[in-house]
Amino acid sequence: MPTLWEMLTKKKEKVISQDEIFYNPLKLRIGNHIKVNNLDLGKLSFSLTNMRVVERKIDGTAFRFVDYDITARPLDGDPVRQRIRVTPNADGTFGVLLLKHFTGFAYDEAYHKGLAYEKNKGETYEPDWDATYWRVNDVQTEWNTETNTLTDANSDGFISKDEVKNGKMTYWDFWRETNVEGVKVLEFYNIEMNGDDGWFDIWVGQEIDPNRVEVI
Repeated sequence: MPTLWEMLTKKKEKVISQDEIFYNPLKLRIGNHIKVNNLDLGKLSFSLTNMRVVERKIDGTAFRFVDYDITARPLDGDPVRQRIRVTPNADGTFGVLLLKHFTGFAYDEAYHKGLAYEKNKGETYEPDWDATYWRVNDVQTEWNTETNTLTDANSDGFISKDEVKNGKMTYWDFWRETNVEGVKVLEFYNIEMNGDDGWFDIWVGQEIDPNRVEVI
């Protein structure tokens, strides 16, 4: 049993919020108010609701990226869900995708099987806007990943270890070339399946300049 002197003089261990420990290239904190400077979203104030650190292995080498989920709640409309996906480049920089949540739905076995390359030959069709997308770089397999999702469940501004959820996600990434205001750009169509319950989410968007993301 420690003596009174030992208890009084013992240094307290510094407790660090988990968003300072996990890979966090934009140095964002859960609850940050964020503005995305573009024509569509510039008037909205977003809040960072969670961040997910994703790791996949290719031939034994681990690759990471981070999804920052942000939500705006305008007074005159439905909530607007966006995702900022940050992927490191070999030269130390990173690429940033701005993705809009398109739809989500419960597990569908036929849909899942239809994502296999031997079924769709690397293509997927979106009837809502009559567009065909192709697997990014003609990758023929899905991504099976390990994830850590950080949230601030009690809204105290600190992410404790029990506010980090480990999980598994499967991803299929597609893209197409399209025109935006007369400029050719790549539009990404990202499908993800939650390893716990098979829930699907689809996100659609484009690459943006990281400087367009501003903490306010």
